[in-house]
Amino acid sequence: MPTSNLKIVNFRCFSNASINLSEGINFFYGKNGAGKTSILEAIHLASSGKSFKSSNINSLSKDDKKSFLIESYNSSSGSITTVSKNEGKALSIKLNNKKITKINLLIESPSIITDNHTYSFTNETPAFRRKMLDKVLFVSSLSYRESWIQYQRLLKQRNAALRTQDASLASAWSAKLASNGEIITKSRKDFLNLVISNFHTLLDYLSKKHSINQLKKIDIAFLKGWDGEGLLEEINNRENIDIKAKTTTKGPHKADIQFLYKNTEAKHILSRGEQKLLSIIWTYSQHKTIKDMFNKEPVLILDDIKSELDSHTFEVFLSLLELIETQVIFSCIEDIISSKIEDKFKGLKKFHVEQFKT
Repeated sequence: MPTSNLKIVNFRCFSNASINLSEGINFFYGKNGAGKTSILEAIHLASSGKSFKSSNINSLSKDDKKSFLIESYNSSSGSITTVSKNEGKALSIKLNNKKITKINLLIESPSIITDNHTYSFTNETPAFRRKMLDKVLFVSSLSYRESWIQYQRLLKQRNAALRTQDASLASAWSAKLASNGEIITKSRKDFLNLVISNFHTLLDYLSKKHSINQLKKIDIAFLKGWDGEGLLEEINNRENIDIKAKTTTKGPHKADIQFLYKNTEAKHILSRGEQKLLSIIWTYSQHKTIKDMFNKEPVLILDDIKSELDSHTFEVFLSLLELIETQVIFSCIEDIISSKIEDKFKGLKKFHVEQFKT
């Protein structure tokens, strides 16, 4: 759900700001420390209840203030989302003045953030890549969400039994754990198959305009988290290993997505700029798949887009931007959108952020 107007009070470096956004492309530029990322962070917080910069919500208030407020208004639906924090109280999330949970907020107003961590996701851990995948499916699919929550609960219970060396109790959780694990894995496979198809279709389109030979040679492999066919059989066969390790050593909680270049991990071959471009294209491929499979259109948020992109890879990004039909919000230190580029994008809005003002 796109944000038409964003109101920020006592958040990060902003005392009070109101920003009217385009439902298409929005570009924020300005010097380091001016507040560009804080605006993107506020938009993400209003769609997820979480900051992508800090896990400490109390640290987000401006200076010595003890509270903050973020209000997001959508003109199409007339809905208002309010995220606020007052001293000594938990984070408050309201939709049209009614309290909702973070999960409901994610479902109502999904967004996909691409920042310094996700730009280098091929260098990150399998857990990080799983988290990226799970977040997308979690907010898009009710069946996935239910199975994922159940799996995490059962995994915690089985691991607790393994830590006490209670084989019979650990075994009692195995069947339900495996059943939910199989559902999670099938959902991941189905989703990723379509993402990979969209990814290669997108590369074919971009390669007609730009030289992206390295990226076209990327192969993507999904590792489900165990070696055999059935998960229950795998869990049962590894019971003694799990008891010794005091944890469940195989399952979808060990899954990964590998990006390979001629059987070598892409992170060892691609430049940092190419890795960043790969991340952006992969993010858009996921976004298109969410729309195709679940009829949802998350807001795309890209922080510090130009860093490590040379002029060629930036041109590829602009070609990609022409395809995006949902709200996009991105930032950069310099004004990289010339009037010639601006004319290509209907409804594009530019914001110069300077000394905590736009």
